[in-house]
Amino acid sequence: MTNTHTIALIPGDGIGKEITEAVKEVAKALESPIAWDEVVAGQDAIDETGELIPKAVYDAIDTHKVALKGPVATPIGEGFRSVNVSLRKHYQLHTNIRPIRVLGQIPAIHRDVDIVLFRENTEDLYAGVEAQISPDEAHSIKIITRKATERIVTAAFEYAVANDRKT
Repeated sequence: MTNTHTIALIPGDGIGKEITEAVKEVAKALESPIAWDEVVAGQDAIDETGELIPKAVYDAIDTHKVALKGPVATPIGEGFRSVNVSLRKHYQLHTNIRPIRVLGQIPAIHRDVDIVLFRENTEDLYAGVEAQISPDEAHSIKIITRKATERIVTAAFEYAVANDRKT
């Protein structure tokens, strides 16, 4: 391969491994110039290293600047924050941008759907402030700060201006 690009690959757990293996097969079939630097996070990482996200994961992402992550399990009730939220917070991946459109000949009730949804990914219930009150009750506190709110609103506004979105 010429001009090979190395990507950090976090296969994940369970179906994550199947999904990332399928992605690798598609990339190979398309003759994509991708080399994979596989690193382990989630349950397999805990089993191997005792850490949910070992340093090798951060090192690979920092080195290659691009990562593909399959679904990763987070142990329940053991004090672990989810891999997704941990990576989002570490890399300040606070804005999730989801364009929604009807494509091609896909049957749809409405053909003129063109929405771009912005979701803040590090606060709200993602903050992970939770407590088991009793066997029948658990509480989760939604944390919403001015900083994160202004950041998501700014991202949406800048996107709208850059992409000539009128409404």
